[in-house]
Amino acid sequence: MTGVTAEIALEGASFSFDRLYTYTVPPVLFGSALPGCRVLVPFGRGNTKKQGIIFSVGKGELKGLKNIFSVIDKAPVLNDELLKLCEYMKEHCFCTYYDAVHAVLPAGLSYRLINYYSVNDEFASLTLLDDSEKAVYNLLSEKGERDADYIKKHVGADSALLEEMCEKQALTKNRDAKRRINDATERYVRSSAEFDELDSLKLTDRQREVMELVTASGSVSIKEIRYFTGVSLSVIDNLIKKEILICFDKRVYRADNSAEKAAENGEISLTDEQQAAYDGLVDEYNKNSGAVSLLYGITGSGKTQVFLKLADKVSAEGRGVIVMVPEISLTPQMIGIFRKRYADKVAVFHSAMPVGRRMDEWQRIKEGKAVIAVGTRSAVFAPFSDLGLIIIDEEQEHTYKSEQSPRFHARELAAFRAKYHKGLLCLSSATPSVESFTAAKSGKYSLFRLSGRYGGAVLPKVETVDMKQELLEGNSSGISRRLYQAAKETLGN
Repeated sequence: MTGVTAEIALEGASFSFDRLYTYTVPPVLFGSALPGCRVLVPFGRGNTKKQGIIFSVGKGELKGLKNIFSVIDKAPVLNDELLKLCEYMKEHCFCTYYDAVHAVLPAGLSYRLINYYSVNDEFASLTLLDDSEKAVYNLLSEKGERDADYIKKHVGADSALLEEMCEKQALTKNRDAKRRINDATERYVRSSAEFDELDSLKLTDRQREVMELVTASGSVSIKEIRYFTGVSLSVIDNLIKKEILICFDKRVYRADNSAEKAAENGEISLTDEQQAAYDGLVDEYNKNSGAVSLLYGITGSGKTQVFLKLADKVSAEGRGVIVMVPEISLTPQMIGIFRKRYADKVAVFHSAMPVGRRMDEWQRIKEGKAVIAVGTRSAVFAPFSDLGLIIIDEEQEHTYKSEQSPRFHARELAAFRAKYHKGLLCLSSATPSVESFTAAKSGKYSLFRLSGRYGGAVLPKVETVDMKQELLEGNSSGISRRLYQAAKETLGN
């Protein structure tokens, strides 16, 4: 017998038995069990409930296959490209499928399996329970199914006691998935009636003031109502109790208050040398081949101006842009440059951000609310559905290599993504890595040079002092006499 099957990678699989397992998709899950969705499935002889993610769905033989229990996600969290990226990492980075999935997804979006306990309605031997067990039983009888943390907080029972009660069949245990961090929400209200219908209702002056604001706005947050009208929360609650207002939760993003409110879209002026590099990079981009280019420019040559003009072109076509820097300390500077030009269309990724904000930035890109991602190594996983440009600044830095599993180099993953989307990967440095410079010299990468400083700035004069000669002349310190004299003059000035 044939039917719909799914290839699923399992969380917690060791490398030795990590592969895609085939499960049956029951008819009730046909519309929801899609590639990129996380699911709960039975595994092993004991049918232990495990979390997995669907990599593909197709037709196959159903004999001997187990059914998927449930689908966790309402919509796929990984698109086809990011699933292929996970497969690429599995093959090239000596990691499991789920190691790759965890790297691609923000930590706050992950689920963990938790034991939930409820009373067994068929259990009738309450006399067999001691006082601690009766306290647990009575709590769950009143509150319904709860997890171990909730039970411990209210009656002090530990997991061992709960497991003993399950063995006595006083409780039943269910293992289910729980999000590590929930979406941030805010309470909103909307009117349940037309404003002319409200004339027949007996409203106080303060209630009528609230209704005028809500009717004019369509829907408005409770926080905004209180700010604009100055009413107390009880006024709004009374309107909700009377069903004049309908209350609902609306998704909000954990915003960075330092973000620019408006973009500055002035023309970017380039020097002849910068323009030549820009034109060459645009030609590579227009080839739609997933090309890799090296922008080799001395410090202060204005590489960032070239980046901005490239980002202008790519984002104007509705395609995503990723800009990576090697260190968190450099991130604020690059964020400031791009936010000044693109305002709230910029999303930020780095490890110093709170987990909730990182998750929200990931969601903003996925929903198309941000078109440029700026950050450190993790920005390479920004979930753009159409990625046109990836820029890796200071590409020679070792921080682009992950020291934890999966042990990847961001440059290699960026090249994979650029090739998939037929975009452009631009590597940039004043001191490029040996690998990148060799690839550029051999013609594997295209090479563009910036040899002059932007704005007519002059490179500083460098004077080299022979410290061996200084030692022979009696100077045993770590500072040459020339440097000492220059520093003394500078401090004196």
